[in-house]
Amino acid sequence: MMAEIDLRNVPGWTAEHVARLAKSWISTADQVVAVSVTSGGLQSLADQLGVTAEVAQQLVHQARAALSPEARMEMGKRFDSDARGMGARGPGKEDGNTPR
Repeated sequence: MMAEIDLRNVPGWTAEHVARLAKSWISTADQVVAVSVTSGGLQSLADQLGVTAEVAQQLVHQARAALSPEARMEMGKRFDSDARGMGARGPGKEDGNTPR
């Protein structure tokens, strides 16, 4: 397992940015990059940070740059959480589980 990079040690991240994400239990560069590649993740980070999507993208770039090359490659892969169903199964035509 690779060492996680604390956001307090990432250039460009202010104490306020770190504190805002800490409210959502996000405290490492690894977590920021992982969230950013999920569906809607970048906008979610922007909302939590109270910044524009453009600023959030810059902060994600800084977080990604702090990772090791191996971690950057692994964490940079897009993950479609919508396709996986990360919670209770919703109604779907393919399984006959359609609401009536």
